[in-house]
Amino acid sequence: TALGTVADVVPLRDENRAIVTFGLGRIKHTPYEGLNALIDASRLRAEKIDAYHCGFTLGPRLNACGRMGHARKACHLLTTAQGDEAKQIAEFLNSENERRRAAELKIVKQARQRVEQRGDDRDDVRAIVLGDPDWHPGVIGIVASRLVDRYHRPTVLFSLPGGTGDNVESEPAGGSARSIDGFNMIEALRACSEHLESYGGHAMAAGMKCAPDRIEPFRDAMVAYAGDNITAEQLTPTLELDATVNLADLTTAVVEQLERLAPFGRGNRSPAFMVPEVKIVQPPSPLGREGRHLALLVHHGGATVRCVAWQKGEWLGKLAAGQTIDLAARPKINAWSGRKSVELEIIDFRME
Repeated sequence: TALGTVADVVPLRDENRAIVTFGLGRIKHTPYEGLNALIDASRLRAEKIDAYHCGFTLGPRLNACGRMGHARKACHLLTTAQGDEAKQIAEFLNSENERRRAAELKIVKQARQRVEQRGDDRDDVRAIVLGDPDWHPGVIGIVASRLVDRYHRPTVLFSLPGGTGDNVESEPAGGSARSIDGFNMIEALRACSEHLESYGGHAMAAGMKCAPDRIEPFRDAMVAYAGDNITAEQLTPTLELDATVNLADLTTAVVEQLERLAPFGRGNRSPAFMVPEVKIVQPPSPLGREGRHLALLVHHGGATVRCVAWQKGEWLGKLAAGQTIDLAARPKINAWSGRKSVELEIIDFRME
């Protein structure tokens, strides 16, 4: 129940908070062989499993086979699979998650190129609508979220018919939408519904069916509706930070106290701070496959802290040793080889 609560992005308040707190404390001692196999396949046996692992490690593996094909194996793993079969399914979910991740990266790259080629990131274009026959229908929702994060516009992506076995004349395009705060996606789809065969969802996310020849008229209608209902100020994302702190204030003892507020997730976000005037003391270095992430070392007031910027590899050309910057960051405890240290997860930065 703890795993499902976090993975389905349920608010971590009231009884949900209690369920997740006590569930996470027992998750590595679960009697379910399938869940144990998934923990082992995810290389989490030696970790203290928290809400992050449920939301970003275990959850995506369970989701992956449904996105890339059919969810029956994930269901079987969590219900009746045992022994070697459970281990085989867990490894299969690992491989499906890698396949999903590769498809996601490819589509994100293609979609970003199209957004910028078409000028959909201009101030006067306040919604993004794109489609392609090569975009996997199980991945376009994740990619739409990535585009919202980057461009801060409601985004609709379509998987167009045209692949092997598709009847292009009769098959509708499947679409997935993600929104921004203050823009109700269902109301937007209702306003553009003359171009859609069906739609459903909620204010922040939705799915739809659309005839391929109606996608451009739908795009025009959606862009027009967004233009009337999204202000210029809404195109600029805002960060909600809890306090301004000096780098030296973020000691191991302080961060451990902050982590007592966990589990973090929807409805109980991890504390985030403004950390001003830190100096980059080493050239930033790329992390992960294709340099998708970034690591840097910062110093201020006698304290030196390692920082990680997830999914921000493009910052590599903007940051250099010797620069002074303000950070928006979340402090974490990094436990490595039995030693604890404070590490910052960078959300954003501002040049001095």
